[in-house]
Amino acid sequence: MKIKYNAPTTLTFSLLCFAVFIVNTYIIPATGSSFGLIDNLFTVPSSVTFDPSNPLDYLKLFTHIFGHANWTHLIVNLSYILILGPMLESSYGSINMALMILVTGFATGVINVCFFQTTLLGASGAVFMMVLLSSFTNHKKNEIPLTFILVVVLFLGREIVNAFGNDDISQFAHLAGGLCGSLFGFFAQAGQSSRGTAKKAVSTGKKPAGSKTRGAAFDPDTYQTPALWRKQGVQGGERRQEESAGDKGIPESRFGFADLARKTDGLSNQKPSPKKGSNPGFFNNLFKSKTTGISEVDEALSSFEKKNSFKD
Repeated sequence: MKIKYNAPTTLTFSLLCFAVFIVNTYIIPATGSSFGLIDNLFTVPSSVTFDPSNPLDYLKLFTHIFGHANWTHLIVNLSYILILGPMLESSYGSINMALMILVTGFATGVINVCFFQTTLLGASGAVFMMVLLSSFTNHKKNEIPLTFILVVVLFLGREIVNAFGNDDISQFAHLAGGLCGSLFGFFAQAGQSSRGTAKKAVSTGKKPAGSKTRGAAFDPDTYQTPALWRKQGVQGGERRQEESAGDKGIPESRFGFADLARKTDGLSNQKPSPKKGSNPGFFNNLFKSKTTGISEVDEALSSFEKKNSFKD
């Protein structure tokens, strides 16, 4: 038994988030540096501080999903990601899952730069994308899952209400992530990586070779035996007689059950009834119309038949 890296995109994303937080919180301060890794590389600028001439600000539109403010922020997001991510990744594929996370991060970053005067960091948008996307289980074309409607009411409805409050949480990033998850659920093709890969058996009307046949009937004209008999080396009356004829050097015989049935068909199993006034007896029936070819013996037998008894 070994540990398997079962969800590459989900696990890699989670490890990167954890590594960025550890380096920023513990390793860099231990060196005495005042450089803020998350503030400078993993935080989306606000609409006021965004510099269109700075290429790094464009990179932050994607990298901000790896930065987290504190342990609570990190643990809550990773808990959802590690629960929902492997299931979604198995349905949509690792590459598609990575693209969905990056697109969601880019969408939330652009919305923040365009409309809000606060900075943004964290994978909360990706979390809400996964929550909405997971509600599309067993989704079929031209259908709206009831689970999706309930998730929208519970999760996104709460975020809309909280958006009117004053806190440090970007509810609009959550709403943007939920919108991305909804679009992915309606338009993305699930089942490309782990579902539908097994080939369906094509029915040809023939049983596969080597399969067991129980209770199989045989054709008396061909004497086809069941597969289980063939496995034991019994291939039918014709083959047995051919092998026997080949061993003994005699002409092969193709006599089967059908021939036996035809030879015995219509014959009565009852013995012919004796004529009136006669009592043929046991030995009369036994030796009737039979001769030995020796005149003395034939005469003795004839005399015995006439007497019809040992007593005579």
